[in-house]
Amino acid sequence: MIVRTNLTLEQQPEYAHYLDVFAEVGPQIVASLPFYDDKGTASQRGAKVFERAIASIRALNERGYGMGGDLRLDLVYNVAGPFLPLPQDMIEASYHKALERDFGVKFDGLFAFNNWACGRFAADLLDMGMFDDYLALLADNFNTLAITRLMCRDMVNVDYDGRLYDCEPNHVLGLPIQVDDGEGGTRDATIQDMAGGQLPQRKVRTNPLCYSCSAGFGSSCGGALV
Repeated sequence: MIVRTNLTLEQQPEYAHYLDVFAEVGPQIVASLPFYDDKGTASQRGAKVFERAIASIRALNERGYGMGGDLRLDLVYNVAGPFLPLPQDMIEASYHKALERDFGVKFDGLFAFNNWACGRFAADLLDMGMFDDYLALLADNFNTLAITRLMCRDMVNVDYDGRLYDCEPNHVLGLPIQVDDGEGGTRDATIQDMAGGQLPQRKVRTNPLCYSCSAGFGSSCGGALV
């Protein structure tokens, strides 16, 4: 089981108990941290986000996460502009060095994601007049080797209401998995459809954001793919 977090939710009093729940249940924590300092993080996520994120990482470290044991904490790096990330291992080494040296916090691994052209990032691209250029960059760097390891081939995203999605981008776009409704049509898949262990055979719902996962080194819920 993987829990995705932006590392700021846990700093709100009504959600602070999640930290103890994580330590008790033991899911892998995959946490967004756009950069290893305040300036780089603020440019993507806003002011004060880095400070709260570091506080959450420190609290997770205190509960055993990110310390090399069974409680795994992985961070996520997203590029801040219309380009592809450097090799993942190079970025991870810089994060390890800077975060432990400057803030005394640790983590297990780092995932370098190509950025999806949606939300704040899409708005920034549109402001710069580079939205189409970025999509063209992704398409031009399509990597067939990445396709075999995309998350949509063996994992699903689960919404709070039980609906299932092929991947996180489709979740953001509101494109749930479709399955046969038994009457010649389709319906949204839910967690109940996995009662037997796996979903019925289906087609993955694709859209232009799929190029974000299959360009360059590729990116999925486990980071670079090739």
